[in-house]
Amino acid sequence: MTNNPFGMEALKNTMKIAWRLGREVVVREIEHNLFIFQFFSPMDKANEVDHGIQPSEIVFDTIRFWVKVEDMQLNKRTRAMAISLAASMGEFVDFDDSDPIGWSKYMRFRVDIKLDKPLKRFTRIATQGEVSW
Repeated sequence: MTNNPFGMEALKNTMKIAWRLGREVVVREIEHNLFIFQFFSPMDKANEVDHGIQPSEIVFDTIRFWVKVEDMQLNKRTRAMAISLAASMGEFVDFDDSDPIGWSKYMRFRVDIKLDKPLKRFTRIATQGEVSW
């Protein structure tokens, strides 16, 4: 989000690197400062645009993050704990259950966070009389 002028090719190259795209992407400005990206690989495409929506109706008020929780008690690296933590940040989206017994170095989950809400670097977690950050 910027009010400063920028080059379309720079935007395209920056996003291609940030999104780690495997194939080319086409970027079109559909309204002033509103862009649409066309992907040519199903693996590169993460979200589908609702074809019936007007560009002026699109609201950019949330961002989706992966949250990494380090040093969590092994028995608390659960979906239920992720949902609880996500509630203090925004809206829970998904839980990384690639480690079903919770023995990896951290727990991960996705959360949608409102852009007008400050990010938290740490949060206090109380479990069975113990408090950790």
